[in-house]
Amino acid sequence: GLSKIQSIAEKKATLPALSFVLFEAKDTSLILTATDMEVGIRVSLSAHIGLVGKMALPAKKLYDVVREFPNSEISFDIKENFSIKISHKNIIFNLIGLDPDQFPSFPSIKEENLFSINSSILKRMIDRTFFAMSNDESKYNLNGIFFHKISLNDFIYIAAISTDIHRLAFSKEIFENLGDSFLEKGVIIPKKGIMEIRKLIDNTENEIQMGFSGNNAIFTKENTKIIIRVIDGDFPEYQKVIPQMLDSYISIPQDSFLKVLRRISTLTNERHRGIRLTFSSQRLEVSAKNPELGEAKEEIPIEYEGEEISIAYNARYLIDAVMAYPTEFIQFQFKDNISPTVITPGENQNSFAVIMPMRL
Repeated sequence: GLSKIQSIAEKKATLPALSFVLFEAKDTSLILTATDMEVGIRVSLSAHIGLVGKMALPAKKLYDVVREFPNSEISFDIKENFSIKISHKNIIFNLIGLDPDQFPSFPSIKEENLFSINSSILKRMIDRTFFAMSNDESKYNLNGIFFHKISLNDFIYIAAISTDIHRLAFSKEIFENLGDSFLEKGVIIPKKGIMEIRKLIDNTENEIQMGFSGNNAIFTKENTKIIIRVIDGDFPEYQKVIPQMLDSYISIPQDSFLKVLRRISTLTNERHRGIRLTFSSQRLEVSAKNPELGEAKEEIPIEYEGEEISIAYNARYLIDAVMAYPTEFIQFQFKDNISPTVITPGENQNSFAVIMPMRL
């Protein structure tokens, strides 16, 4: 329980309470809560409660102490001046806590605002869009993934989109029983929140509860609840940058292509980031030339009958997109060497990445 909240409890918080975890003893549960005012996590654990109440304790130090205890039941006894005794047999620690009233309030969750989603579906949507989020803090409305509802051919989808201007990632999944107003305008979930959601759903195929209330996104799984403050801003009109008609469709084996990209990209650096793909009859040549280091090239056999075309990309952008689709084949779609390229996992058009070529 304490390990789940370590990434949220800030170690150098401007507000002292944010480096603490709130202990709440209720009925037969011990509830742990941590927040950094952007993301909050609440974990409920079974416990033998002698006296109901709450207490704020230093999150990192408490975790360090508790994980060194034997793997058996330990006791917490509230003492005066917001201190607590932690004990097991002849092991005794006394930790100084904080007035729990100084701890920020945790938003209440209305169950009717939640709906079920399979963890593997949400995981796939995040993994196929995570790489394109912006790291530029000045573009705060791009520092996350945009979720919104799409109606298409009598089906309702939830789409996840991310972009850093140079590239864009899109993934959509069919959903049923969504309310009419649900995600109509869409919400932007910040990167830190996305990372916590990804940890929540890792190594599980179970259903989780997901929903949105006010300016908060809510995700719950079993005994853990995450509440994330969504980004207050407008996401760009991404539809305008998605190419509608592309001339060439080329299938490339994902695994071998990724290995070639990684090998050739070892010659790229911050000053020379480009990697060149040259498509010609039945082959793809991947090459890089760096005046500071040298040059490299490698060929992959492919089914291509069109005119020879050479397109250059940022190596990191290309690798990120190919890694996001662990499928047997990926599909390259392009018009020319200056227009956006679309990469999809095989013939699945529900997910794709758009990458702008670069000039070398």
